[in-house]
Amino acid sequence: MSANRVRAQEAEHLADKIVVIDKGKVIAEGTADQLKAQTGGSTLDARVADPTDLGRAVAVLVALGKGEPRSDPDQRRLSIPAGEGTDLLLEVGRRFQEAEIALDDLGIRRPTLDEVFLALTGGTESPDNAGTARGREIQ
Repeated sequence: MSANRVRAQEAEHLADKIVVIDKGKVIAEGTADQLKAQTGGSTLDARVADPTDLGRAVAVLVALGKGEPRSDPDQRRLSIPAGEGTDLLLEVGRRFQEAEIALDDLGIRRPTLDEVFLALTGGTESPDNAGTARGREIQ
């Protein structure tokens, strides 16, 4: 595990407030949950059992109108923004069952602080010195 990932995990568990600094400027601040919500919230991830079902699974997700699905054919994975609720998870599961699309995995995933940092900064730098926690710099 990289030192940056350890720092982000420590910040998430120990910090009351996180400040994200990019190129010497404060670009965001708040609790871990607030920063995660600011960058789009949760993602619904699915993995189809049969790679030939990937196209039909994408069509199911498109029909939900929740955003453009991303797919990774090599991993048989797809994902869409899930907002802040689990209702989408239940609906997707129901629709995949109705379409007889077998899944190896289906779940809601919250972004990590590393992903939040990359989303906020445009992915241009590593999260070294990415903020402060309880008055300490995260290093």
